[in-house]
Amino acid sequence: MLMPPCPSFWIALFGSALLAAACARPQPGPPPEPRARGDRGGDPIARFAAFAEGFTRDALALSPPFATLAGLHVYRDAERGDEVDLDRELDDFSPEATARKIRFFRSALLTMERDFPADALPEQERIDREILESQCRLALFDLERIRSIETNPTQAVESIGTALFFPVVLEYAPRAERARDLKARLEKVPSFVDQAIAALSNGPLVHVQDALDENEGNRDVMEQALPALFAQGAGPGGAFEAARRAAREAIDRLRAFLQTAAKERPAGEWRLGPDLYREKFRAYFGEGLEPQDLLREAEESLGRIREGMRAVAEPLHDRWFPAHKGHRGMKDAKARTSTIVREVLGHIGEDHVPRDRFFDAIRGDLDRIAAFLETHPIVSHTRHDNLKIIETPPFLRGVYGVAGLHAAPPLQPDLDSFYYVTPIPPDWPADQAESKLREYNRYKLLLLSIHEALPGHYTQLEYANRVRPEWRRIVRSVNGSGAYVEGWAQYAEEMMLEQGIADRGDPAMDLTFKKEELRIVANAVLDIRLHTAGMTDRQALDLMIRDTFQERAEAEGKLRRARLSSCQLATYYVGWQGWRRLRRDAEAARGASFDLRAFHDGVLSYGAIPLGALRRLVLEDAGASPALPGR
Repeated sequence: MLMPPCPSFWIALFGSALLAAACARPQPGPPPEPRARGDRGGDPIARFAAFAEGFTRDALALSPPFATLAGLHVYRDAERGDEVDLDRELDDFSPEATARKIRFFRSALLTMERDFPADALPEQERIDREILESQCRLALFDLERIRSIETNPTQAVESIGTALFFPVVLEYAPRAERARDLKARLEKVPSFVDQAIAALSNGPLVHVQDALDENEGNRDVMEQALPALFAQGAGPGGAFEAARRAAREAIDRLRAFLQTAAKERPAGEWRLGPDLYREKFRAYFGEGLEPQDLLREAEESLGRIREGMRAVAEPLHDRWFPAHKGHRGMKDAKARTSTIVREVLGHIGEDHVPRDRFFDAIRGDLDRIAAFLETHPIVSHTRHDNLKIIETPPFLRGVYGVAGLHAAPPLQPDLDSFYYVTPIPPDWPADQAESKLREYNRYKLLLLSIHEALPGHYTQLEYANRVRPEWRRIVRSVNGSGAYVEGWAQYAEEMMLEQGIADRGDPAMDLTFKKEELRIVANAVLDIRLHTAGMTDRQALDLMIRDTFQERAEAEGKLRRARLSSCQLATYYVGWQGWRRLRRDAEAARGASFDLRAFHDGVLSYGAIPLGALRRLVLEDAGASPALPGR
């Protein structure tokens, strides 16, 4: 799991609600139009650069909690001429703020159409324009079509959690200063809750139970996480305690409102339906993709991957379960495949680390991967000096159930990135610990560290931090393509196996990886069918548990995630397939001159751009290496 800040973090974290918040000061708020910063003369490219950088910072300032997350802490209010300390502000869910946001994003689209038409810009600026246009359309889709502030209470709950949680984790300032920031935000929670209740007071609501569950998570953050900011032995002080008490009372008031709404109001429709889903899907991915075409491709892949798993599993099954005689008496071929594969995967899961060595095993895998990258021509940038491997803090373990990368903020890339590893809790009974360890066996743990760290998310982000000029790095780091990011991490796993990080031809690793591939394909099927074809909960769980070998707890969590979001679960499949095709086509174009390390250095050097744009850059001259971005 890559947690923000990361490219396209607005989308990745909270789905369709990402840009639904505004600057907490109701007046005068952010400017109605994105601003150019600095005098860059009459050069249209320089003017576009100023616009793009100004848009990115102005859009971040619309939501102070997300601004903190991205590393933007101080914002100059254009109308008042003073500076706003964003780390001390909350979101604004008032109707006036919503109208202001709509004006902001519509104005940005108009400015791009009027002043920066795509065909008048060079290729790199055209890509940046495409990224910004997509962000505007997604924001307006939520603000005008979905209206999640009015219909989805998880938006308010998650906004509170983001505002209070990340100042604890991100060391953007000394501890005492961040504690003062949190106190200021706590003092604003009651007013924000009143705003949220007012916005949600009419009409049916969606995801009420999810909001209630998350609201309890916010209480846990207040009780467990916030005191960690204060020096050991030093009390937080009476003013902090008073602010925290009032904030707790406010979230209790929100809980009571939601409990009443759940009993007295009709449930809202969480499914987007075919038309809205297609509209969002096209804004999300661009590149001419259609959801039904993707669904068809994914469903065809399900059967192919399952057959591949059966072919790998059968020899292992005959060796490990000779008494079962290959279940050849089963007449249902699909059921036979499922039985054989599930039994073999169960046996593979027995090869796991002891529960008290989980952290050590991941650290050892990372050392192994780092050494492998040093001795194989895969990427040129192999150092990971600012990657810290630490045990997940207790108050973060609900987010990082196993492990995950918490990346440095896009606007503060010099801060550390954390690879969090969550140990098996000592109070877990043996059977519960055994279930987790079997799922995250030695094979899966190696793939996990490749995906999250080297050369997956962490390496990709380090390359993205080298994009120049600086304004472009900021634009692409904050607004970049989720399909690029998640697709790269999946491609990295496959590529590292291809290069020999594990024993070549090891069928246990092969089957483990195919199981992961099957789940990614199922993610896309699940997302599209749930939102466009009326897929039932029973059908969704059957797809995950029966057809793609997921544990029930994992499948139920994925179903909840699919309801809360849309399009994001398809990101992994779209991105991975895009990277696979790009690598294959680049190899075909360059033939014997293809250099894997040069290819990776080139494609990573652009930052997280849409995969269609990446293809154009890489393949525009079949006889040359990709041109490096920058101006």
